[in-house]
Amino acid sequence: MLVTVYRSHAALLQAIAEPENDLNLLNDHEIPVGHLFENFPNEVAEAYMCDMLERPLKAHQIESLVAWFTGGHRMLPSVYSPLAGRIKFEAVREAIKRAALDCCIANVQLDSFALMRSLYAATALTAK
Repeated sequence: MLVTVYRSHAALLQAIAEPENDLNLLNDHEIPVGHLFENFPNEVAEAYMCDMLERPLKAHQIESLVAWFTGGHRMLPSVYSPLAGRIKFEAVREAIKRAALDCCIANVQLDSFALMRSLYAATALTAK
């Protein structure tokens, strides 16, 4: 296991908030479709494929990603309708990570408001 030493608590928090690098040896476009659907829930694999094919994510796909990344946090897909077509797979993951970190720092439980605030902030950053 690699161990990274951080000089301060702030440096550790900054490192956690940094986007993760994809260290797969294969290019994402070379991963067999069957591999995705064998190793991930269908909704998640479908959302990932949409992102790879540069198709916009739909509200139900965003809802599935949030539920999967958070371990079951569910809201109606209609809640995500304004985000549909405006956010990418990785941005959803990073937004959830940011919301969880912010709630942890504030010593409060991750809730729907924190998730949605972070998701909307992510769409503002990725808007064309």
